[in-house]
Amino acid sequence: MDSAALQAYLNGPASTAPNGTVVDLDNPPRNNTSPLVLATVCIVLTTLAVVGRAYSRLFVVKRLQAEDYLGLLAFVGFVINIGYSLVLLFSKSAILLEWVNIFVPKGTRNTFYWSARVMMVANILLYTSSIIVALAGCQPLALFWDFWLSGHCINRKSRDTVNAAFNVVMDVIILLLPQLVIWNLHMTSTRKTGVCVVFSVGLIVIVTSVGRLVGIVTMDYPTSFAGVFDTPYQFSGELEWIIAEVTCVMLVFCVPALPRIISEPTIQLTARITQAWQSWTRLGRNSRASESQYSDDRKWDQVNLPHHVPRANAAIPKSQQRVHDEENLWMTNNDTETTVEVLELANTPDGTYPGYYHAEVHSDAAQKATKHPMEAGILKTIQFDQHDGDVS
Repeated sequence: MDSAALQAYLNGPASTAPNGTVVDLDNPPRNNTSPLVLATVCIVLTTLAVVGRAYSRLFVVKRLQAEDYLGLLAFVGFVINIGYSLVLLFSKSAILLEWVNIFVPKGTRNTFYWSARVMMVANILLYTSSIIVALAGCQPLALFWDFWLSGHCINRKSRDTVNAAFNVVMDVIILLLPQLVIWNLHMTSTRKTGVCVVFSVGLIVIVTSVGRLVGIVTMDYPTSFAGVFDTPYQFSGELEWIIAEVTCVMLVFCVPALPRIISEPTIQLTARITQAWQSWTRLGRNSRASESQYSDDRKWDQVNLPHHVPRANAAIPKSQQRVHDEENLWMTNNDTETTVEVLELANTPDGTYPGYYHAEVHSDAAQKATKHPMEAGILKTIQFDQHDGDVS
């Protein structure tokens, strides 16, 4: 292209208007409401989900793992818009690592573990190759922006179509992985359904990734200077699918951690209120005799374990136990990881839980191994982790 033709092209419209389109360059229709609303909702949802997960990991679980840092990198990439492939590289790797930690007992190398590892490698290869091809797809590299130069570029539509198709397949596999495990757990159908719902946010990811694939297939990519294409207008719709997809991927990563921030703080607050009330009532006791009568003569009822804690055998293995002190008087049961916090569970002849605690009250060492209801004192607890019905 000579300099005169190039100048004429640069001074003119990018392309001839498609048939049936009225050109109005002075006051063009903006249609900005829909993308602005979508972008705002997506950023708010993603931010709330990430903050909720961060709170859960920092203040409830009090433990950070590799997937938490990958998720943070994905969120930063999403906010500053550094690249679709890079964000999904971090976020989907974080999801797979998270699900291995949830569904695979430590030291186990089962089918789920290897399937997740294979998907993790495929995820890294897919998005790394996408980044490399995007950066090296034109020779010379300047042909990306100085498109009038001599050289060649790979077919961008073919590249984007293959990338989007593999992306849909990966989303389907990642969605199905936990479902196969959940429906084999020893839980009621109602509870299984509830857990499946938590891990089914990926359905929305599949919808958005399919929408992106359809948009790529139907988009008019520019093929020559003389061709008629409407890529800038059509690509705005493609960007909406991309924003929605990345948002849903971040939700898939964050949502399973959110139930903890609903239950744990409330339980701990209730325990502290109970403790404060006990301390206040003890101030009114004027004699050792009255306290003894209160503690020894009062008939205590057996305290049943909460209905949502499974009645597992009390012969708990001693391996991989974490012993620590906590001001927590309750027992929590997650859908895939059960945390039982007690000092001691006494065995009945049939080897099951008797339905009450043997609690150690720090304020009075003489009351050790005395049967108390849930409202009594601060418990020194031992935490046992149970995965998929197996205690470890």
